[in-house]
Amino acid sequence: MADLAEKKAYLKEMMESRGYIFDLHKILAAEDFDFLQKYQEISQIAYTDERLLDRKTKELIFIAILTIKGASLNHIKTHMEAVIKAGGSKEEILQVLELTFLPGGAVSFLHAFDAFKEFCSPDMIEP
Repeated sequence: MADLAEKKAYLKEMMESRGYIFDLHKILAAEDFDFLQKYQEISQIAYTDERLLDRKTKELIFIAILTIKGASLNHIKTHMEAVIKAGGSKEEILQVLELTFLPGGAVSFLHAFDAFKEFCSPDMIEP
């Protein structure tokens, strides 16, 4: 059984690998560390490890999926931040959001667009 120091070290390693951690990860570290470790293993192979897709591409795809699924603004913004850290731009983020309009609908697009406005501080033209 892992002690508190091991759990904290694991979370720190996750933070370095992902660039962020959520309360979900912190709670699982405290309440079900075995599950957190398995969750992280699958996340690494599917998400953080670079295989055929680079990190920026994966983050852009995540934004599209989270938008269509109606994820929280904070969750979407976290992945927007990861796109920027991976060398992406606000223009790429906007284009991905625009791609979600037809399959996800206007409501999903407008919800995620609020995250874009908050995170990217885009230029606006007033009439």
